[in-house]
Amino acid sequence: MWFRQALALASELADPTLRARSLNRLGNWLQNAGRIQEGLEAHQEALRLFEIRADRQGMADTLGELGMASFFMGDPARAVRDFFGRVIELFRALSDRQSLFSVLAARAMDSAPETIETTYSSLRTRDECVQDIEEALSLTFQTNSQSGQAFVEMATSLVLSSFGEFGPALAHAQEALRIATTIEHQEWIVATNGALGQLYLLLLESDRAVACLEAALAGAQALGSMIWTGYLTPYLALAYLLRRAFPRAEVVLKAIMPREQQPGNFFERQAARVWANLRWRRESLPSRYALQSNCLYQLPVMRVRSLSLTCWP
Repeated sequence: MWFRQALALASELADPTLRARSLNRLGNWLQNAGRIQEGLEAHQEALRLFEIRADRQGMADTLGELGMASFFMGDPARAVRDFFGRVIELFRALSDRQSLFSVLAARAMDSAPETIETTYSSLRTRDECVQDIEEALSLTFQTNSQSGQAFVEMATSLVLSSFGEFGPALAHAQEALRIATTIEHQEWIVATNGALGQLYLLLLESDRAVACLEAALAGAQALGSMIWTGYLTPYLALAYLLRRAFPRAEVVLKAIMPREQQPGNFFERQAARVWANLRWRRESLPSRYALQSNCLYQLPVMRVRSLSLTCWP
């Protein structure tokens, strides 16, 4: 594998900076292949090397990767507070506007209630999230980055829909899809179709949700992205549940995680939530409500609005 060969060569050359950069590339590849813990460990080693050399650009880039890896592992609070906050400070000091808007959008998105609903909240307010995305969007215009604008528009949609602002959220998602389609950015087309699908789920528009999420998942699979596949599949299964298409929901869930498997990261936690939902829908009504009560007892911080999405009668 090319990334491991590059890492081995950097070690032979005894170049710590080259080794740290190779570790980051390897870590990013491992994350996208679904090997998130291994990717996290590679980024941690890269950060150690950059810190030894006081390489602020390298530290900032690596902290951003660690933030994403922490989120993927199911710890958004650590991602937002411990990593993204430090990254933003470093990018501001370095005047790196191109990187800054991406991290601002990521912090807002990874703080949004709808994004992190199977985990403890990162405890950032709606206004704090909106401040991040507004600054991020302004920076995309200043840097003339169309791909950046598509990403930030998509993030804005997820943030606003999390706080019930569905009209503006739809407008931002549609603009993100328009830009991504125009520049043929396949990953952002996938992401934006996914954001639209999530929005239509919140609006209980099952047919539109299924159409968007099926398109998004097909795109993710074409890209070979385990991250996007793992993220989108539970939402597509929820859309099938909304249509009472239980067998189809079961088929797509089985493709990413068996029902009996214990969740080990954010994506598996999302899948486990939908497996539980499917079980509720198939069992008798008293049994479903007994399970729901147990769920509420174990997760006292779970929001009522999320339950309205995941525990339909």
